[in-house]
Amino acid sequence: MMRDDRYFEKLGEEIIKTFYDEAEKLAEKIGLILERETKDVLKQNDKIATADLYKSIREKTRKMLWGYMITVFSNVNYAQYVYDGTKPHFPPINKIAKWVRIKKLSGNYSIKSHGRLGKKQDQYDQDRALAWLIARKIAKKGTKGIKFFDLALKQGLPMIEQKVANFKG
Repeated sequence: MMRDDRYFEKLGEEIIKTFYDEAEKLAEKIGLILERETKDVLKQNDKIATADLYKSIREKTRKMLWGYMITVFSNVNYAQYVYDGTKPHFPPINKIAKWVRIKKLSGNYSIKSHGRLGKKQDQYDQDRALAWLIARKIAKKGTKGIKFFDLALKQGLPMIEQKVANFKG
């Protein structure tokens, strides 16, 4: 009789371990869905210039006493400003000019090669001129945020619900 008790005890432990292992895999899958959806929201809303924010999006799944905590985050210093927007302020012209250049918002471009036309100094001057106009507008109105984490959760929720519904831990 003692032998049977030990067998069932061990079987119970294995079942519990399997359940928790599967629950952890599910939590990690959900984290990856949210990471992917966050990047998709940034892409869909044209929030990729240098791609620093896009590349910084990560998920982290941590085991807690009561379950798992899934966190999706960015470690770039301006992520919060993209998310919340900003109050009126005068931004750094060099950063705005770099953004203008990357987004190809000023100057003339070749139809065939898509390369920028003109002398480097002229290109620089064009980028800075537009950057000043943009900076003045930001100084008057601030910037509008995009709640990319919230939108990603909303966008990914159907997939997450399906994964949870199919969970066979």
